[in-house]
Amino acid sequence: MRKALSLLILTLCILNTNGYAQKHTIKDTSLPVFMVGAQLEGDLTAGDLKQRFGPGITVGGFVSYKTSSNWMFILEYAYMYSSNVNENHALDSISTKNADPSQRYLINANGEYQILNIYESGNIVLFKIGKILPLLQRNPNCGLTIKAGAGFMQHEIYYYWVGDAPPQLSGNYIKGYDRLTYGPAISGSLGYHYMSNNAKVNFEIDLDIIKGFTYDQRPYDFNTQQWNNKLRNDILMGIKLAWFFPIYGKNSKVEGNTFY
Repeated sequence: MRKALSLLILTLCILNTNGYAQKHTIKDTSLPVFMVGAQLEGDLTAGDLKQRFGPGITVGGFVSYKTSSNWMFILEYAYMYSSNVNENHALDSISTKNADPSQRYLINANGEYQILNIYESGNIVLFKIGKILPLLQRNPNCGLTIKAGAGFMQHEIYYYWVGDAPPQLSGNYIKGYDRLTYGPAISGSLGYHYMSNNAKVNFEIDLDIIKGFTYDQRPYDFNTQQWNNKLRNDILMGIKLAWFFPIYGKNSKVEGNTFY
């Protein structure tokens, strides 16, 4: 009896040791992981935003956490930029025009033409929740993604010139022409999340849409001499490419391509 009991204990010890020694690769194990990344998106505009700005880009970064059950929690920031300003008539009341109607000049303090460059400048901050669906994937950390989020959108017309500010736009006067706008926003996306087996190639590609419920923060328009406080329908949509670096927790040891 004593020999049988000793043999049973020895067998259990061997099985337990083998269980701890068994290695799980990223190919067959969904791992919890922090991610830090950068992103670039080419955008089209719709709704009220299209009346103000044309196609542009957003560039930014994000931090996120993926659980072992493939839920993702993401904090994302993006800077909005476009050289396509459709509301380029904002300075009509204080500018001169030449043969080319797309070119407008201000007269500076020296009585000379002040050449201006105008473009869109804006910021988007979003908190998102997503899910990776590893359909037909050998690597459970990869797959189709669905994300939804909410946050903040802000944009304005930015004026750039060389030298001193023209008197018409100096000080608080510029607030009558910059169309500063902001408010809450929601977002949704469909995409694909990829983490390579060697943990070195990691990217996402998303079809993204953002809707802003914004208001003009300069309710009085100097150009039209009218008040404007209506709710805007600002829509931004595009294809986003992100590259990220995984940061594994202290309980996940990395040995070559193997996690255990």
